[in-house]
Amino acid sequence: MGAWGTGLFSNDTAADLRDDFKLYAGLPWPPEKLTEVLAEQYGVPPEGPYDDADQTGFWLALADLYHAYRIDVPEVFEKARAVIADGSDLALLRELDMSNADLKRRAQLLDGLPAKWSTPPEKPKKIKPLKPEAEILAAGDLVAYPTMSGDARRKPYLSQEIETYRFEQDATNVFIVLAVERVFHDMFVKYFIAPLVMFGRDEAPALSECIQCYFMCEIHVSMRTFEPVGDWASISKRDLNFMGGRKIANVPLNVERVETFFPALPRYRGQWRHGSLDLLRTSHTVWDDVVRCGMWGELEDNLSSFIAEVPEA
Repeated sequence: MGAWGTGLFSNDTAADLRDDFKLYAGLPWPPEKLTEVLAEQYGVPPEGPYDDADQTGFWLALADLYHAYRIDVPEVFEKARAVIADGSDLALLRELDMSNADLKRRAQLLDGLPAKWSTPPEKPKKIKPLKPEAEILAAGDLVAYPTMSGDARRKPYLSQEIETYRFEQDATNVFIVLAVERVFHDMFVKYFIAPLVMFGRDEAPALSECIQCYFMCEIHVSMRTFEPVGDWASISKRDLNFMGGRKIANVPLNVERVETFFPALPRYRGQWRHGSLDLLRTSHTVWDDVVRCGMWGELEDNLSSFIAEVPEA
């Protein structure tokens, strides 16, 4: 348990729960389902006795969140009151070597919670309902985008970069969407994309040119291994507009060959994790012994060999 204080949300689990709650509560579920899903995600048994302070802290934090959002779930408040009354939360924190002074502060906090929960909040927090994200791209879509020194237009994060970063297009590149998955209870969309290598094209190429291109790859020099550059990404209309991307064609894919060639695709299919468009930065390398280049595998491993039916010229 990563605790840094005595408050309800002063540990890693409770702090994560507070962030997740804002998202999960927006799903079209009854409160009982919400409780079940959150408890399962955090590995908390539905009934005690509890053997971990994260477990008792979970029910305390969840009850406080339900109170703040004015959601009535009697069984959650019963569990939270029980871990206060039987002293299990304090006992488990004592086992984690929490100091006597901090235990005293925690006890004072817990003593005041039942009275707090018995009175509705004056200004309850509002839940923002989640709406299913629309799919803006499909498997097989080829998307052209402007680049500068091989990189897609990006949002600088460091303050010094914000002042100095200026995007000036000097070429056009293309990425292909190799798979589309709905995740997080079908609410969000993830796209598995892989950049091709255009070799400094000024304008978007024709389809006949695209299918002769190779995938970008990373060479791990120390291990002498090659890995194709491809990963799951989150792409909104705003992202696509910001980077100047536009669909130029769609091709039918040989799914079996694609999944064999890109091991990360089946490995993370269906998992809800934040995707990044940083893979469209050709100059980006993770380690000094990793470089990006424009060919992977055998000479015939260009895009045309991943297409189920090559379009006629």
